[in-house]
Amino acid sequence: MALVLLAAAGSSACSAPPPPVADALQEPECQSVLPAPHVLPGTRPEHRDPGFWISRIEDPDAVVLTPAEIDESNQRALRLSQEPAGIGARFALIDGSGDAQAIVDAMQKGIDRHRAAATEGHRFLANGGVPPEAFFGDLERIQRAIEPARTFHLVARLTDLRCHPTAAGLYEAPGDTDFDLLLCSTLRPGDVVRVISRHADGWTLVRSPHVEGWIQDGGLGPEITTEAAASFLGSERFVVVTEDRAPLWASAARRNLLATARVGLRLPLLEEERAGLVRVLAPSSDGLREGFVEADAVNVGYLPFTRRLLVAHAFRQLDDTFGWAGAAGDRDCSAFLLDLFALFGLQLPRNSQFQSLAGSSAIDTSAMSEAEKSRAFEHALERGVALAFMPGHIMLLLGRDGPDWFAIHQFSGYRVGCRPGHDVKMAVDRVSVTTLRLGEGSERRSFVERISRVAVFGRE
Repeated sequence: MALVLLAAAGSSACSAPPPPVADALQEPECQSVLPAPHVLPGTRPEHRDPGFWISRIEDPDAVVLTPAEIDESNQRALRLSQEPAGIGARFALIDGSGDAQAIVDAMQKGIDRHRAAATEGHRFLANGGVPPEAFFGDLERIQRAIEPARTFHLVARLTDLRCHPTAAGLYEAPGDTDFDLLLCSTLRPGDVVRVISRHADGWTLVRSPHVEGWIQDGGLGPEITTEAAASFLGSERFVVVTEDRAPLWASAARRNLLATARVGLRLPLLEEERAGLVRVLAPSSDGLREGFVEADAVNVGYLPFTRRLLVAHAFRQLDDTFGWAGAAGDRDCSAFLLDLFALFGLQLPRNSQFQSLAGSSAIDTSAMSEAEKSRAFEHALERGVALAFMPGHIMLLLGRDGPDWFAIHQFSGYRVGCRPGHDVKMAVDRVSVTTLRLGEGSERRSFVERISRVAVFGRE
């Protein structure tokens, strides 16, 4: 049995629906949110074991893409969005253009959309109130105060990357503050950003490798040269972090924590293992400096892109908590896949929609029946690894067990039907293994019904 990947958008709720649950359907008051069971409907405990899925893959150690083919995939990802301010695309950080006025002009469209949604009763502040016109006017005032810049910095600590220059959140429903529509992403230690423009009230417009947005002073280390940024990002000798939140120490005595490193972070290698530690060039509040990381938390060079390793490392994040747009250092659906694929040198976009276009090819399943989608999944798995996308979400499809397809993904929750026109959200908020029948019988329909595209990573 081959393996399929389903992935979801960075700017989405990363939630999905399951089959109706009897208890939820009998809930007389149709509560809006209920906690989901730990083992989700339609799954069994063995589905949470990576060995179960690896054993069903034909030749799991075969290399799906060579380093040269991975380079081609990365170039495709760079070409996906030529628009300024692409939310969650891929940017050429060092050599790419950075026209601050064009970026701000594109961001104005986002303000216009939120303003229109507010007038229609679909945007709210954290206190439940409707944002006044002055709220949007302040965003426009700050954005227009352009002072072009071109400097590079390493991110020193976890930093919110805002879609517009405000720390205030904006939400779709009063009291529902889980999904801040103005949080575009979260910058993490070791990210390199390019400052595009400095603005009023302490706001800075920056470009990360995936998202353009706004940060307030304090999250960045000191300026580094263009050459230093390029060397950090493209060093020939490097390690990739394989253990999430791995400590980076200032000394071999494991004292003075410089930062914690996410899965998939690439660090220039200064010296290979000695006494259980590897010496690397590490991010810190002082900029780039020598640091030390546990040898068993990194791999020298990228991992070979095999389905065994992909599944094994995906399951290392099982039950990790959900974080919309990377809030609090956690992950949403697309960040889960972005960091997972980074272990193999594959540079996915940040947004699920772009991720679904980044493979070797894509299969449009929007008009397919369930039987036709099942055949498309089989075809994709025979070729390698696949990302299955439905608007707002993306998952790693693991394969089939009996008549049902299964995926591992990071998501907020799914819906079950309660009464006509009303669903109950079952809150999951973690990386989980699920059947694609989740959501069956709800207003939103099942995952498998909603899947509209499968991105295939593999050879023809």
